[in-house]
Amino acid sequence: MPDDTLVPTVMPTVFGSPYVIALAVIGGPAPATIFRLSRPETVVGRGVRADYVIEDSEVSSTHFSIEVSGTVCTIIDMGARNGTLLNGKPMKASSRDRLKPLDEIQIGKTKLLFTMNRFRE
Repeated sequence: MPDDTLVPTVMPTVFGSPYVIALAVIGGPAPATIFRLSRPETVVGRGVRADYVIEDSEVSSTHFSIEVSGTVCTIIDMGARNGTLLNGKPMKASSRDRLKPLDEIQIGKTKLLFTMNRFRE
């Protein structure tokens, strides 16, 4: 006789839960690409050490990183030769800025939109 009792399953906690944190490419060589941030620190650049690779000749191998701590997300310019623009303003080399939803980041010819949304249950 089969056992029809339901066994509760434990779902693994998703990084950032209950938020989805992502970068959306809104301009440049790879429009409509979405990068979901899935770890406490994410490096964006053109090289092999980048977690997310941007195929843009004006992007440095490790251009910037984003640190996530709870609901606080911080962008760190990694001293890229061509610099990083945050909402149209140049970041100082190796500086840090707190990100807000819908902030725009530009590196080289690539424009990214930072998003952080609470997902619905």
